[in-house]
Amino acid sequence: GTNYIEGITFSTGTQLISLGKHYTVSHAPHATAFNDVNYELTNGIKASTNYRDSEYVGWERVDVLDIDFDFDILRSIRKVIVSGLSSTHVGIYIPQSIEVLTSTDGVSYVSQNIQYPVLNTGTYKYSIELNFAAECRYVRVRVRRQPGMQFVFFDEIEIYVVAIGAVMGGTMLPTPSEIYRGRFFTLFDNINGDTTYV
Repeated sequence: GTNYIEGITFSTGTQLISLGKHYTVSHAPHATAFNDVNYELTNGIKASTNYRDSEYVGWERVDVLDIDFDFDILRSIRKVIVSGLSSTHVGIYIPQSIEVLTSTDGVSYVSQNIQYPVLNTGTYKYSIELNFAAECRYVRVRVRRQPGMQFVFFDEIEIYVVAIGAVMGGTMLPTPSEIYRGRFFTLFDNINGDTTYV
């Protein structure tokens, strides 16, 4: 949406905050061919359709997998995108479900969205987008594998927050990186060097 305050136009969008972010997993990935090296799920690199691509992280026969993120402060999360591979001839299947849960304290979690992808055979990449609105510090991506199937493979998880930009005199000002607890944000006027707090 767009709001107008004292002649400044604010346009809301989303901003990726998970790039390079560390995370924890409830179960270790496959220890040999599909292990996780240097947090591959948030390195910004998408894999090919070749299951041997080293950008994939794979789990074998894990019924329920939790991937947890701690963003240190409250964030205005708006969507999560999970990307992975189906290659059914080698036992890699799209998950039965992908769910996003959020928490403010890391103890009590609330389910925000759950998707049940269509199960198809063959080799293909997929991206599952889960949209919601939540103020939280912790984000959990919960994956359930297809019953009886062997592997799930992922190459990237993207988490987006609300981003607010300002337009003054036709010039787009830098987008702030975060909305903080007090719901204040800062606009940096790169035209005259002023800083405006709204």
